[in-house]
Amino acid sequence: MRGRHPRLPPFAEVERVWLVAGAGFGAGLVAAYAATPALRPWLREEGGLTEALTPAVLALAVLLGVWSVRTSLRPERITWLVPGFALLALLDEVRYGADVLPGRGPTVAGEEIAGITDLVDVVLTKIGTWGVPPAAVVAAVIALAAGAAVAGSLGSAGRERIGWVAARPWAARLAAAAALLAVATLFDLLGGPHARFAEEAAELGAAFTAVLAALAVPRSSMPLQRWRVRLQPWLDDPAVPAAGRR
Repeated sequence: MRGRHPRLPPFAEVERVWLVAGAGFGAGLVAAYAATPALRPWLREEGGLTEALTPAVLALAVLLGVWSVRTSLRPERITWLVPGFALLALLDEVRYGADVLPGRGPTVAGEEIAGITDLVDVVLTKIGTWGVPPAAVVAAVIALAAGAAVAGSLGSAGRERIGWVAARPWAARLAAAAALLAVATLFDLLGGPHARFAEEAAELGAAFTAVLAALAVPRSSMPLQRWRVRLQPWLDDPAVPAAGRR
């Protein structure tokens, strides 16, 4: 093996590049918004840079997710959650084409429903009429989900769940993407220009994280890992020739 560091699998290398590029782009986006007031409308408003990039990245996550599952070594059926989540988020982002299709979509409480986000808005608006701030409801749901995750990680059963997620990096990344979408909903309810930018940035972050989840699917092949565990004693046996362990 050449060099000081072992060569990473191709998918791991792509993950590193995507992670560094995404983090750098996100930091640059925030810096540009903070330092250049003239660019702020373009960065946060509908049709601006941040909103335009989100569906493109989600489309990449869908295609990459399908390809990853189809080409993986005996993937688990649950890995189809990755492209499914990305597709659902993409359709919701483009409002299922309601802005370009003729006619008016279905309505609930007088509001046109063109996606999950619209339905959530209607529900939260109804809750707001009862004197409960919608933003407080979303914050409470996020807090409850975080508390449930912590409680679920306790005890022997919790350790098994942690082990399940550790063996499937895509699952943790998919959960992170869903959490970012929940945070985006919270910023949407808070209102204001800066909250609008934070909402769009969180949605773009969720899209980038969905791509990371898709890249992790090929490295989560449980059948391959189980065979590795079964063969490990044989591989570690000093009586086995080195050529046979390769």
